[in-house]
Amino acid sequence: MLRNALKTRALINSMLEIDKAAMGILTISDCTLSRILKTAFIEVFDLVDPVVADALEESNSLKKFRGLLSDNQVYLEADESHLDRRIRTDETKMCLIITNLLSNAFQVQAEKCLSEMPRRWSIDPGFGERRWAGHPREFSQADL
Repeated sequence: MLRNALKTRALINSMLEIDKAAMGILTISDCTLSRILKTAFIEVFDLVDPVVADALEESNSLKKFRGLLSDNQVYLEADESHLDRRIRTDETKMCLIITNLLSNAFQVQAEKCLSEMPRRWSIDPGFGERRWAGHPREFSQADL
């Protein structure tokens, strides 16, 4: 019950953030990419497997975090120095964007819509690209 209440609160906060974005309001702060990714992965796994989400939340090192992800066939390939680098961004909005990207990637994988797509994906924080490893950079999307 508490998990559902927290999830509802998070959804309401997300809607408020979207409204702020529509009005052009940004809240810039210092953060790290690893903190944003951790929050996003926890959000996604909270919907898929709450036990994994709890374990990710309790992980206190990048090595343990990556290990938990790889145990679930998700591979975070990025240089640790990139993940720990301080960046200035709207952390909440960036987290919403990455959560959405991860959620979409998990759905595509679960639905097996793209059978050629490898199960492994990578994030290149140097260029800010999120892409499936071995997948062509260009793609097209069709209405289903």
